[in-house]
Amino acid sequence: MVHVPSQIFLKCNTPLTKLALTSNRIGNNGLVAISEAIATRNCTLTHLWINNNNITETGLCALAAGMRSNIALSNIYLWGNNLANTACNAFEQLMEGNKPRILQEKH
Repeated sequence: MVHVPSQIFLKCNTPLTKLALTSNRIGNNGLVAISEAIATRNCTLTHLWINNNNITETGLCALAAGMRSNIALSNIYLWGNNLANTACNAFEQLMEGNKPRILQEKH
């Protein structure tokens, strides 16, 4: 095993902008943890793929809550999860107002 000093990684630290977790079984607990990270001010994530992860309204509502304080994340892909009414309402609130937090894709 080769030891690489952490300073090397810090010099070329590029922000994470896209995270693809499709079909990774992250579930609610995983998405709640991700949602807490997304809520931080220095989160640079712009795209998040969480489709087909057996996520229910608990995890999805946590994501919507985290997105309220996140200005970078604008593209989420969450099909294939359990989109109950509570979760749908939480995301609908992010699309309302003068400055929608997320936009609907046009087909």
